[in-house]
Amino acid sequence: MGSYVRNYERSVPRTPQPGVSKALDTLRHRPRAPLADAALNAPSTTPMPPTTSHLEAAVDAEEDQNTEDPAVEDLAVRVAVRARPLVAKERLERNRECLAYPSPATVVLGKNRAFHFDEVFGPDSEQTRVYDNLVAPLVDACFDGYNATVLAYGQTGSGKTYTMGSAALSAGADDEVGVIPRVIQDVFAGIKKRRGVSECTVRCAFLEVHNEEVRDLLHPDVTTKKISVRERADGAIVVSGIRECEARCADEMVRLLENGAVSRTTGGTKMNEQSSRSHAIFTVILEQRHLTREARRLHRGAFSSAKFHLVDLAGSERNKRTGASGRRFKESININSGLLALGNVINAIADDQERRKQDLGPRHLHVPYRDSKLTRLLQDSLGGNSRTCMIACISPADANLEETLNTLKYAARARNIRNKPVVNRDVQQLAAVVDPSTRGESFAATGDASGLDDDEVGALKELELAAARSELAAVSLAANVAEEEAIAARAERDAATVAVERLEHELVGALVVSSRLADEGELTRGGFARIAATAPESAREAAGAAGATIPPVTAADKAAAAVALASPSLRTVSAGGGGAPPPPRGPFP
Repeated sequence: MGSYVRNYERSVPRTPQPGVSKALDTLRHRPRAPLADAALNAPSTTPMPPTTSHLEAAVDAEEDQNTEDPAVEDLAVRVAVRARPLVAKERLERNRECLAYPSPATVVLGKNRAFHFDEVFGPDSEQTRVYDNLVAPLVDACFDGYNATVLAYGQTGSGKTYTMGSAALSAGADDEVGVIPRVIQDVFAGIKKRRGVSECTVRCAFLEVHNEEVRDLLHPDVTTKKISVRERADGAIVVSGIRECEARCADEMVRLLENGAVSRTTGGTKMNEQSSRSHAIFTVILEQRHLTREARRLHRGAFSSAKFHLVDLAGSERNKRTGASGRRFKESININSGLLALGNVINAIADDQERRKQDLGPRHLHVPYRDSKLTRLLQDSLGGNSRTCMIACISPADANLEETLNTLKYAARARNIRNKPVVNRDVQQLAAVVDPSTRGESFAATGDASGLDDDEVGALKELELAAARSELAAVSLAANVAEEEAIAARAERDAATVAVERLEHELVGALVVSSRLADEGELTRGGFARIAATAPESAREAAGAAGATIPPVTAADKAAAAVALASPSLRTVSAGGGGAPPPPRGPFP
């Protein structure tokens, strides 16, 4: 099928940061004194080649902003289909295959229902082929600074977890290793290949969405209440409350993956003995600092970063086939709700982009990302800043024909989504090219510029000022978020206060009606006392002020009221000892 990465080059003018351009112009248009080189604060384990000075690096990065930059692309989501072989249970039940593969990009369901995708992998496809054709180009794109996402979708038992390799597979054969372990191996192989050219830092996070709650699988002791999904001012989705783990080698990250997989929620159903009961997202965060002048020119900046989301979705299922009950039934409801919300997001984005092509109707339709935690976490991956590949896993058995048809329709719809991936490099990070820790001896400690004249010292101060402005903006954003949360908390408190006042008003009315019934002889004083015992003292006082005659409430009345409130109904409050209660009248029985 060729390479997944297609370049749609566009010239993107970049606006220099205020303060930085002035400082760099000062350095660029004056006679330059000899400058002392400084290290880029690299780890002691990484050999550091000779580099240009940090001031020259800042000038190079500023100049590179004016060059043509293919940083923004318009790239369609790539969709592939993978069919697993018939399992032993399906063979024993005499199930037949309902799929045919007339070409590498076409799958036929039944007799003549054809679907076309970017790739189609039959039951005999190997893990290596799936990875090389779909995922390997995305790893290279991450080193270029692009975000990437691979997500596996399909019915329960269709082979999603096997394809992604999100389970503990350290003891598995090499040809059975899934996508995630292979990505980890390739990332660290790429770091080793770029040693001496770029300084790389790799971290990972492992989340699951279970019953609409986000859990940190690498730190399962963290409560779900401390984890929240938020959107930054630049539109990026972040998860607060989780902890990312840094890894220095592939084996260390694979161990983190396996430890997280142990904490993932699984359970048995009639269709799958080891069914995943949650959506899992394993994220690899790659940050690079480019050391050489050639690397900075190639990447058009001194810094780049990328996130690689590897998503193993829980399988869609029908309860009449899985036989789920109790907790498993609740899980299946939440799983299907999340997948339905994901389908609504895909439909909304696809409809919007089809309308744009045809120039029909509104150009910006509402995309319901907030309908579930899953769609919120995948907001960047669907229609946002990411190169995305969906692997639709299907079953070839004719007993699963309906679920396979739904999966193929789902995947065909996703092909209409076009993302706009952008190289992740922050212009404000130019202020950090001159690292304060690396010039501590030459400027901060000695009190002079160590060979820098007044203009260059002024330029350094301008760069520091620009960095301070950036930090101040981040603090201001955090303060605004905290203020919004405080306003929401006050609104919830006011709503609760109104609800309590309304309930107390209703109790006062009930006591007044009960007093009238007792005066008419339709309710005994003992029964009235038990009813009064269910109301707080403030409600009894208010009812007395409204003209009701409230009997004294004894400890026995309070105990009887407590028993009545704990029962399924209030029928234990009788009108006369052991007899049946009269039919209810008014707003209170």
